[in-house]
Amino acid sequence: MTSAILIIAPTRRELGGLREGRGGHRTALCGVGRDAGARAAALLDAAPRTLLVSLGFAGALDPLLRPGDLIVADAFLYADAPPGAPALASSLSRPTGESADTDSRLRSRDGATALRSAGLSVRVGAMLTADAPLLTPAAKRRARAASGALAVDMEGRWIADAAAARGVPLISVRAALDEADLALPPFAAAVAADGGRREWARALRAAANPLTARRLIPLALRARKAAKSLRRAADAILAAPPERL
Repeated sequence: MTSAILIIAPTRRELGGLREGRGGHRTALCGVGRDAGARAAALLDAAPRTLLVSLGFAGALDPLLRPGDLIVADAFLYADAPPGAPALASSLSRPTGESADTDSRLRSRDGATALRSAGLSVRVGAMLTADAPLLTPAAKRRARAASGALAVDMEGRWIADAAAARGVPLISVRAALDEADLALPPFAAAVAADGGRREWARALRAAANPLTARRLIPLALRARKAAKSLRRAADAILAAPPERL
């Protein structure tokens, strides 16, 4: 691949250990939530890029998804109502620039093909972006029913907006972290609220409570599996012939 590829993720863990490569691709952290869009825009404005690869974790909305399963987004929806609220169905919109146009869908399918060629299982479909994690199975069910999205993240819409506004092709890959029927511990919302900057400190504080600790260990194992999937996905995209992306 060429030096004009930029690979971004909200946190270093979601980069899956990927570093600047010999081929010249650049990696960068974009942060959590809406800030990710501004950061992606600044990175794309700083140097011309021929491809933006966005990696990250997502919460499964489709009950068939399991931790580590890969999703390539071909459309980006946004819920501007409180996560899981009944008004969600009337609060969904496409990002500015229509990220689900024909060219974007073809690029997403090319990315999915590269992953499948490397032996990875991948789903292609819509990604829902919310301003806060969906903590309960009930909230996830409502979001799934209202949007039809495969999974939910906090950055996809804003990164897609930044790429579309600059005419930069985007391959957005998410790894499922939590199942649709899994309730997340409340500290997950606090971690997201401060952009993941104090994740370990908050986790250690939560682990001091024996009841909470029992929920954190399985979640940590899921995160490790999802991070490995993202690393394999990035390696597959970087190894694909440029003309196939």
